[in-house]
Amino acid sequence: MGLLNPVITGIFAAIFFVLWRRQRAERSVLAFGVAHILMAVGFLIFHLTPAPDAAEWSLVMHAIYCASTILVVWGAAARVKQRANVLALALISATSGALMLFASFGTDMNPRLIAANSCYGLMFALGAQIVGRAEKRAVVDHAVFWLMVITAAQFFVRPMIAVILGGPMSAEAYRASEHYAFLMLFMGIDSLLLAVTLVAAALLDQWRRASEEAEIDALSGLKMRRSFESAAMQKLEGNLDRRRPMSLIVADLDHFKRVNDIWGHQAGEEAIAAFGELVASMVRGTDLCGRIGGEEFCILVY
Repeated sequence: MGLLNPVITGIFAAIFFVLWRRQRAERSVLAFGVAHILMAVGFLIFHLTPAPDAAEWSLVMHAIYCASTILVVWGAAARVKQRANVLALALISATSGALMLFASFGTDMNPRLIAANSCYGLMFALGAQIVGRAEKRAVVDHAVFWLMVITAAQFFVRPMIAVILGGPMSAEAYRASEHYAFLMLFMGIDSLLLAVTLVAAALLDQWRRASEEAEIDALSGLKMRRSFESAAMQKLEGNLDRRRPMSLIVADLDHFKRVNDIWGHQAGEEAIAAFGELVASMVRGTDLCGRIGGEEFCILVY
C-alpha cells in the first residue's frame, strides 16, 4: 500500500513532462511534473527509510512535500493567469518545519502530523482561493478548484483521525496501523483525481492554444476576420444581460496602396506586422483585436 502513491505520482510526472515537451511555453505543466517527482520521492523516503522517527528524515520529507505543494499551487495559479505568493507559501512551510522540529523532542508523532498536514492544507486552501478568483471557462476549471478544496480539507482532517483512532504513537506504529493504510488509500485516490484533472486541464489548454493559433493571422498576429467576428458575437450576446458598455473601433492604414507601389509588398507586409504588434501591445487582455481586411483592423473594447 505504501508504494501505491509513489507509483501513481511517478507515472503522472512522466505524463506532465511529455505534455510540457509538446508545449514548452506552458510553465505550469512543468511545475506539475516537478511537483509529482518530488511527491514520489517523499512517499518513497517515508516508506523505505529505516528510521522514520528521526527528526532529520521528518524535516527532509517535509521540505520535499512543501516544495511539491508550492509548485502545484503556483502551477494551478499560473494556469489561470493568477499570481501565487510564493514567499508567503515558503514562510508557511518554514514555520511548520520549525514546529515539527520542536515536536521531534517527544516520541509521539501526532504533533508532527498536525504541524505538517496543517501546512499542506493551508497552502492548498490558499491555492483554491487563488484559482477560485479566476474566470472558469470549462468543467475542468471548476474541477481543479473543488479538488484543491477537497485536498485542503483532507489534510486538516487526516491528523485528527489519526489522533482520535490511534492516540499517541511513533512513526513506525503509525505506519503499521490500519487507519494509515486507509488514509494512504484515500490520499492515493485524491492524488489520482487531482493529477487526472490537472492532466485534463493541461490537454484542454494545449487544445485551446492550438485552436487559437489556427485562428491567428500570421502576418499581424491578430485574429483573422472569421474568428474575430465569431468571438465578437459571443461577447455581444453574453453582454446583453449585463448591459455593460461596449465599443467597436475600426481602423485602416492610410495610403497603404502607395506603400506597396513605392517600396514593394514586403514593406507593406512589414507595415501590417508593425501595426498589428502596436495594437496588441496597447489593448487590454479582455479586448478583442482582429485583422478584418488587407489593411483594415477592428478592436472590440468592453
